[in-house]
Amino acid sequence: MCIRDRFRVNKTREEVLSLFLDIPEKTVKILYTKCENFISNLQVGEDDDMVSELDESMEKQNEPEEQLEFTLRRKRKRFKNSGKSQRKFFVKFIIGAIIVEGYFIFNFFQSKYMLDDMNVLIKEINSTSLAESFSAFVNSVQRQIILDQKFKITNSDSSINVAVNNIKVLYDLDSEIHQEHSINVKIHNDEYKEKFNSIMMMNPCFVMIDKGLVNENDCKAFADGAVFQGMAVALTRHFENLRYLLTLFYKYSGDPTVLFENKNTTTYKQIPDKTEQENNILNILNTAQAQEIDTMQTIYVKEAFRYLTDNFMIGLENQYASNEAQR
Repeated sequence: MCIRDRFRVNKTREEVLSLFLDIPEKTVKILYTKCENFISNLQVGEDDDMVSELDESMEKQNEPEEQLEFTLRRKRKRFKNSGKSQRKFFVKFIIGAIIVEGYFIFNFFQSKYMLDDMNVLIKEINSTSLAESFSAFVNSVQRQIILDQKFKITNSDSSINVAVNNIKVLYDLDSEIHQEHSINVKIHNDEYKEKFNSIMMMNPCFVMIDKGLVNENDCKAFADGAVFQGMAVALTRHFENLRYLLTLFYKYSGDPTVLFENKNTTTYKQIPDKTEQENNILNILNTAQAQEIDTMQTIYVKEAFRYLTDNFMIGLENQYASNEAQR
């Protein structure tokens, strides 16, 4: 009885073994690989990737055996290192994002500083560029009042008041140029600061000489050497001459009996059909001060402020180009 039972057990084992032996070798390798990959992925926490890789393995069942073994080994190795590879990818991605964000932040502040500087410089460039034309306007208004007291300036009822106010505005404009330049001295480049000082505080004659308008001796001697000492001194003398002409106009237009002063030093011209008072008023334009005002305006003031305005704009363009290069 015991022998018979043992025989039955052995027979059952043989049947089970025969069943395993009937399984194709390729299927056994696939099942083995599935189990191994499953255990490996449990260790790195990548079950989703494991499922996708197992599906790929099933699709590869019809591949040649040697190729299948090579593919499975390669896939298995990738599974083991995939977590580390992804971490490296995310680190690189974050670093790249920080660099790009830093670049745009830098551009933002760089542009902001540039625009802030431009807003500060606008007042100075406006004053500098306006000085030439407004100075010419002041001179023209005074000449027109002397030639025709009834002529309306800027549609005002009192042209003489316009002339008086113009001198005050011109003086304030000159003061504003110097004030704004001192405020913006840290923004200006060294080249413009040097040129501004050479025009205003030193000797601007080189500008007029380079253009062939005057020679060096004439520039040194003009206005008793005021221009040779810088346009700051020359403009102060210019404003005083403008005030002096208005003083003469008030004097001669207010009293017809007043004699013309400095008649010996002025090329006085007697115009027929004009009263003595009218001739006195008209001959204000023949005084040395009036002649100096015209020359100062048409040569020195005009060229000096054009030179400053042009170099101001060149400096702004260079600063803008430098900021663009840094970006």
